[in-house]
Amino acid sequence: IAFTTVIEDAWFARKWNLNKAALTGIVCLTGFLLGFIYLFDTGYFFMDIADHYLSDWCLMLIGFFQAVACGWVYQAPYQAKRVGRFSVVLYDICFFVAITLGVIIAVSGNEDSDVDVIWVGVFIGMFVWVFGLVAAVLLSKGRVNGIRDKIWCIAGWHGPDMIRRMVNKQYEPEWEPGHAKDELRAAIRPEMISAPFGFLIKYIIPGVLLLLVGLALSKDLKEPYSGYSMSWNLLGILIVVAVLSCMLILFLFPRLWYDMKYTGEENPSFSTWLKWAFTPKTVTTMEETKLTTERSVA
Repeated sequence: IAFTTVIEDAWFARKWNLNKAALTGIVCLTGFLLGFIYLFDTGYFFMDIADHYLSDWCLMLIGFFQAVACGWVYQAPYQAKRVGRFSVVLYDICFFVAITLGVIIAVSGNEDSDVDVIWVGVFIGMFVWVFGLVAAVLLSKGRVNGIRDKIWCIAGWHGPDMIRRMVNKQYEPEWEPGHAKDELRAAIRPEMISAPFGFLIKYIIPGVLLLLVGLALSKDLKEPYSGYSMSWNLLGILIVVAVLSCMLILFLFPRLWYDMKYTGEENPSFSTWLKWAFTPKTVTTMEETKLTTERSVA
């Protein structure tokens, strides 16, 4: 359902008049045909390899990047306007360097060692993280002056709070994040999103998922999965590379998902749209945002 919904929202689905029923049929037929590979004598091995790399690698990495997009990328321009882009970027880099170093040190330890390397990784990661926060606050330049406000503006979870605001306003039109009474209502009502959501999305989930990916990677590097040869494991690695490549392409060229009318020409040709679509751009213009809003309302 999620896969067909994403395709249904794309411009080519509307251009070719593909409704949800047609898309569901195409997706199901494609999956049925691809499933024939599991009917051969080697089908079990294909299924085992695909399941391992999809569940232990792809799902974790996709969840990691989704949490990063929601907690760190969404509403980043708002932070930059208030404390300066340099401070925001510096803090973001230090945080991800911190959790990456922590994961690398934690998974690289020897089981026979007397030193608990997990805590060494945690200590080093925390040091880099705190250093980044202090440096970002001291170097901040913008509208915010107070230390407390600067820390919240740099390290706060503004993206998840905006999502909470949009969701919770459907049940409480006057709801606003950060207000004690509103947060209490969100905490006791199961249909609303409560305050811990932002902290979990921005800090806990990326770290945990990156740790799980690191553990899976360390295990597969020490010993090939299930004793399969490198050629079999290479198949699983190619699956991971294909999934990450699709994510990277759409991240660098989000206009691939946009309608041809966004090019600014009245009747653009496909080659014109293709050239426009492959122009790197990760931030939409006001006109593109306006057209997207009009389409959503329609």
